[in-house]
Amino acid sequence: MVAPAPAPASSLEVDGTQLLLGYLGVGTALLLIGSPIPTFWRIVKTKQVGEEEPYSYMSVLFNAAACVIYGLPVFADKTNKPVMLANGVGVILEFVYVILFIMYVAAERRRNPMIILIGVVVAIMALLGLLLGTVFFGHVWTRTYMGWIAMLSGVAMYLAPIFKTVGAWKNSDRARLSVIQSMAALANGTMWTAYALVGRHIIWFTLVPSVVGIGSAGFRVIVWLILYCREAQEGEGARAQRRGGSNLQMSLRQPQGQRQGQGGGDAGGEGRHQLPPGPVVRPGLSSSCPLSSSSSSKEKTARASTSSTWP
Repeated sequence: MVAPAPAPASSLEVDGTQLLLGYLGVGTALLLIGSPIPTFWRIVKTKQVGEEEPYSYMSVLFNAAACVIYGLPVFADKTNKPVMLANGVGVILEFVYVILFIMYVAAERRRNPMIILIGVVVAIMALLGLLLGTVFFGHVWTRTYMGWIAMLSGVAMYLAPIFKTVGAWKNSDRARLSVIQSMAALANGTMWTAYALVGRHIIWFTLVPSVVGIGSAGFRVIVWLILYCREAQEGEGARAQRRGGSNLQMSLRQPQGQRQGQGGGDAGGEGRHQLPPGPVVRPGLSSSCPLSSSSSSKEKTARASTSSTWP
């Protein structure tokens, strides 16, 4: 998940604040790598992967393995133990995710993931070969190369979900995005950025991918919020349209005289003169009320005067 720090000159130089941030980072890293568990639980229950793809999990698998291999020579250092713990758990869970995908994916979609997984395993073995060169032959440059590989794979790991996010934005498909996973990635990147900065020396191999992770996760959260607000607005518009349609239907079901009486009352004095001539409906009485048909001569005179003022 993050590249381990190089060992300090002495164990007395271990910063307590950095160590605390490291263990807090372990918590955020476990939350991040554990966020796909509900997805794969659904895959196991339904025995279908749906539209899920394994490539992001493979990138996390390679990055976590590279970080573990890079940190093995300094595993005894207290500052590196939180980082090694997070990446060790990441290797196990991500490998399980990929295996479950290959087990339940359709046969026509299984070939490419298996080829890529073999390539990831070969790359991990090559890194182990570099580690042997560091331990047994004292080649310091090999550990530097492994640090660069771990850092660049971390950058690729955090950038990979952006393509999926852009596709979801174009298609207005919020269901393809996981806000929990994005928030976990944001918290993880923030914690490990602080971890890389508070020590006596800036840990660049940790800082660079963590900053990229903050930007990537922040972008995903913003896109999720935009799609959520868009769906909420569309839902309100649909509800308003349904309310307007029901009001229109209720208005059409009312007798003609009652609709005219309501229109005149809403418009005030001017509205009564703008109504077309029709039977006068007394308040509280419908047009079918017998009293409305037996009007007096004064009501007839009033109707005649109203019709004469109609334009």
